[in-house]
Amino acid sequence: MATLDEIILPDDLLWEDEFSGWSAVVETHRYTADGNLEIEASALQAGRPITLTGGEQVAWVDRSTVLALYATTLDPERQMVLTLADARQFTVRWRHLQPPPLEAHPIIGVDIPLLSDPYQITLKLMEV
Repeated sequence: MATLDEIILPDDLLWEDEFSGWSAVVETHRYTADGNLEIEASALQAGRPITLTGGEQVAWVDRSTVLALYATTLDPERQMVLTLADARQFTVRWRHLQPPPLEAHPIIGVDIPLLSDPYQITLKLMEV
């Protein structure tokens, strides 16, 4: 079961940037006065993006889940535990640098939505 702290997430959310847009190693290159190349490399300890997305046909949540997720975005310092369906766990926070950190689109547009109405979501998190 996938969760973000106590909020239950769909198990079929796609981690769209799991293997792209991130490297665990950062490197700098510079030439010394005598023309030698110095390479400095180090492993990054945090900051890996975790973007979880649903689709038009999969990974829907109800409006009550959207409201619970939205409430967590209001605390800029909040750290949470993300547990994926395969039981991997990550300590995360919302990526406010790339707003909005939570996107939610109703599957069926209505004037007065019910808490049970389905939504497609995108969660923009980062590992800390």
